[in-house]
Amino acid sequence: MPPLSWPIRLALAGLSGVLSGLALYLPLPQDLRSLLQGAVFGSLVLVPFLPRQRWGGARSMALIAGGGAIQLAAVRIARYLVLSGHAHLLTAITGTGVAGALLVGLLARALFLAHAGWRLWAAVSAAGLLAGVLLGSLPAHAGPAWLLGLVVWQVLVCAALCLTAPQGWAATDA
Repeated sequence: MPPLSWPIRLALAGLSGVLSGLALYLPLPQDLRSLLQGAVFGSLVLVPFLPRQRWGGARSMALIAGGGAIQLAAVRIARYLVLSGHAHLLTAITGTGVAGALLVGLLARALFLAHAGWRLWAAVSAAGLLAGVLLGSLPAHAGPAWLLGLVVWQVLVCAALCLTAPQGWAATDA
C-alpha cells in the first residue's frame, strides 16, 4: 500500500479537528472530553505517520495515549492559568498551544521522526504559536469559532510534521 499523500494527511487532520470541536458538545466531564479529543488526534493524525514495522501496534497505542495526555495537560494548564489569574486567556492558550505542539513533536521524534532536527522544533513551535494566538483571541465559549481554531491547530501541527519528515511531504512509510 502506498504511503498517504500530504493532502490526505491534512484532510485527516481537518477531520480530527472537526471531531475534536464536536466533542466539546458531548455531555462528558471536561477531562474525559480532553482525553477523547487528543486520542482522536493521535489516531487520525499521528498514527498514519508510523512506518510499517514490528512494533506498529505498541507505537500506535503510545501515539493515541500520548495525544490524549497532551490534550488533557494543555486544557488543564490553560484552565488553571486563567482561573487562578496567572495569565490572560490569550497568553494561556497561546502558551499551551505552543507547549502542546512541542510535546507532539517530542512524541513524533521518539516514535517516527527519529532523524528530524531543528526544523521539527521550529515548525511545530510556529504551528502552535499561530493556532494558539487564533484560539486565544476568540472569546471564551465562542462555539463554532472554537471548532475552527481546533481544526487550524491540528492541520498546522500535521503540516509541520509533514514538512519535517525525511521525505518532506511524502509519508514515512517504509
